[in-house]
Amino acid sequence: MTSHRTNRSRFLAAAAIALAAAAFGAPAQARDGQNGALFGGLAAGAVLGGVVANSMNRGPVYREVEAPPPVVYEECRRVRRPLFDEYGAVAGYRTVRVCD
Repeated sequence: MTSHRTNRSRFLAAAAIALAAAAFGAPAQARDGQNGALFGGLAAGAVLGGVVANSMNRGPVYREVEAPPPVVYEECRRVRRPLFDEYGAVAGYRTVRVCD
């Protein structure tokens, strides 16, 4: 599976080549070899950019981590306690946690 960064760099390289082809799509002229150097530089830049973009994506790094120390819990239990209303009468019960 390719990453978002790899897809983006491929798209940008393709867009740069398409833009260069559209902008410099004039009829071929020699002009002392300037057009050849321009397109050669663009092609080399696209290839080099693709190589650099792929070298940056190294993937996940796995390392061994020691286990955390065990958690020691207190002795706790659940106890039903009465729930009183404002007149002092038992309105119900609720369960509470009691740790000794």
